[in-house]
Amino acid sequence: MEAIKAKKRRLYKRLPVVVVEDHHEVLRHIYRAIATRHLPFKNITMVHLDAHPDLQIPSKMPAKDVYDLAELSNYLSIENWIIPAVFAGHINRLVWMKPPWADQLPEGPRQLNIGQHTAHGTIRIDWPDEYYISDVMFATKEEMANPKQLDFNAITINYDVNHRYTKVQTLEEMERLHKDENTRTLTVSELAEQSPSLNDADKHNSPVTSHVSEHPRHDEDINQSTGNSNAHPEDGGKKQCSSFDDVEGEEPSQGSSSTGSKRQDESVNDRTLSTVSPDPPGLDEERTSAIRDAIGLGDAFILDIDLDFFSTQNPFQLEYTKEQFAILKDLYYFEAPQNDSIEEIHRVQNKREKQLDDLQEALIWSLKDDNEAGKRLSERWEKVKQFVDDLKAKSKTPLNAELIHMAGETTCDDDDDLPHHVSSQQEIDELMKRVREILLKQPKPTMVTVARSSLDEYCPKDQVDGIQEQVLSMLKELYTDIDVKLDYDQPGQKADVQVAS
Repeated sequence: MEAIKAKKRRLYKRLPVVVVEDHHEVLRHIYRAIATRHLPFKNITMVHLDAHPDLQIPSKMPAKDVYDLAELSNYLSIENWIIPAVFAGHINRLVWMKPPWADQLPEGPRQLNIGQHTAHGTIRIDWPDEYYISDVMFATKEEMANPKQLDFNAITINYDVNHRYTKVQTLEEMERLHKDENTRTLTVSELAEQSPSLNDADKHNSPVTSHVSEHPRHDEDINQSTGNSNAHPEDGGKKQCSSFDDVEGEEPSQGSSSTGSKRQDESVNDRTLSTVSPDPPGLDEERTSAIRDAIGLGDAFILDIDLDFFSTQNPFQLEYTKEQFAILKDLYYFEAPQNDSIEEIHRVQNKREKQLDDLQEALIWSLKDDNEAGKRLSERWEKVKQFVDDLKAKSKTPLNAELIHMAGETTCDDDDDLPHHVSSQQEIDELMKRVREILLKQPKPTMVTVARSSLDEYCPKDQVDGIQEQVLSMLKELYTDIDVKLDYDQPGQKADVQVAS
């Protein structure tokens, strides 16, 4: 692919908008656009709208495999597809635009180094945040070979409502938010009047899905729900990408207009993030300028949108009972470093690596039908076996050790659970409005990628089609001449269907 850099860039006749189901599938389209010279080999800026940063790292993948899409695809998942493209040298700037209930990484700009660990041969990052330490992904720049710099910025997009943003909703909170939504949306004042106080939040501690979800859970039956950990279907065969219309020519400067920090230091309740207040004067323009500056420094701009940005579920909380989830939390509990010294971080990571390896081995053993009876088990393995036996008794489908392990890794810290915030239509509309306002002040992207994230249940299935329709309508309004391709299976249709634009 190095030879691509010396050749003249090509232009799309119309702005390509590709829609996939699982988010990591967009990387195939990005790599193909690089191969066809519609995207440059390097110096790409990505603006990433998502309820999750997707900045994990494939833990077992040799760093060299980032240059081989066939090999790379064996390791990719929805949470780890961006960093490989950074280490490959393609993406140099990333702006994570996140909804108010997403807090997995601290807000603000920072420079990061991503490189090949000299001892292990895998990719590591020099950001000593618990997001990376808990998954054994941190290393100093000095411990890396061929480090690549990433200019990263996390920016929260607030919207105009007066009730409290909650990271993890209870049934009562969701019913309040969605009350009578088929006939009308509650007003801002009604929502504010009915919102519980911060102290009241502690009275409701069982996170559940929306009452309109495919798998509804209620106060009286949450503990009776099945423990099916196999909610994520196995990836099917890779689909061939159809070509977007293109024309030879120079790519316009990313600085031209389109025609068409630190985490809060104060203690934060693990469910309630903040009380919403209007942004101070100038803050919105500050965010807009930061995004525009990042785009202007790149030779190309990818706009990447996950529909769960607008409404977010934690699928693991939909698949486990409250008691099962508590066991996972206990098994996968992460003991954070006592100080910020490199020695302490390495000590914690070494201990964590042994814990995760032991848990994964225990899960695999416990799921075997012929596991050795009478085997002397450690306290941890005994607890894992009891947990798996409980899942087996309640699940109607085969269990998957990898998916259970993945669920456990997301529960390791009370403050770092995945967000679960199913939005009302009013909230979706307000977020859509804010996103449109910000994009209106940005250059036109080179390409747009969209992920539905509904089969894995990060975006509610009953909302995803409506959100997708609103997003495509917004893009049509902003950029006029768009070329939409749906690269996911639909009932009665094949993928890569051309949509009139």
